[in-house]
Amino acid sequence: MTPATLKNQDIELMDYLYKKHDIDSVTLSQSNTYYASLPDVYDKMFDSIQIKLENKVDEINDSRKNQSQTMGK
Repeated sequence: MTPATLKNQDIELMDYLYKKHDIDSVTLSQSNTYYASLPDVYDKMFDSIQIKLENKVDEINDSRKNQSQTMGK
């Protein structure tokens, strides 16, 4: 789900994430503190996430382009 979808359905983003990953705010804070103490690991994790997000954006854009071309035929 996207943040906009959650907002449209009156779902709080953080509550949704806590439930989805079966964590609470304390666990999130502890995890963040742990990974922040390991900057090389944290950087690699963020780089990996960024690549996944960029690939997802490319996938969505390709899908939209293909839909547009299909509708134009």
